Amino acid sequence: MNKQALFTNAHRIARSIAAAVGNYMVAFKLALKQAWSDLKMTVTFGIAQNNTRFVEAEAGTVNIGDIFTQEFSVEAFEPNKRQQRIGMKASPAATVTRTYTVTGAGQTFPQGNPDTGFKQMQRFYCETQEQRTEKGE
Repeated sequence: MNKQALFTNAHRIARSIAAAVGNYMVAFKLALKQAWSDLKMTVTFGIAQNNTRFVEAEAGTVNIGDIFTQEFSVEAFEPNKRQQRIGMKASPAATVTRTYTVTGAGQTFPQGNPDTGFKQMQRFYCETQEQRTEKGE
């Protein structure tokens, strides 16, 4: 969900509760907090068997075209002689920012504990871009 969709949802909720609250600005603040907490859903990143990257999230919370980012650090790598012979190259320590753009959706599946209830999850397939920023010493 992008920011435009977030604010659109918040305005929709605010219009429906404005009469009960008595003030549209207060209603919008409450609706925006709710929409933002909905956005902070649990997203799992992964690679499918056909080497396609994906994100898994609760069903119905992600739309095609949504963008997610994942940031992580990688340590410096210095190959040994054997690794150099097979073509592995040295790389400095860096921060990698991977951007996932949702291009398709898979089927839904249940996930969770039977005692606390299941959530319907869905896998969303993505195109990715990676940006590597070397760490200064």
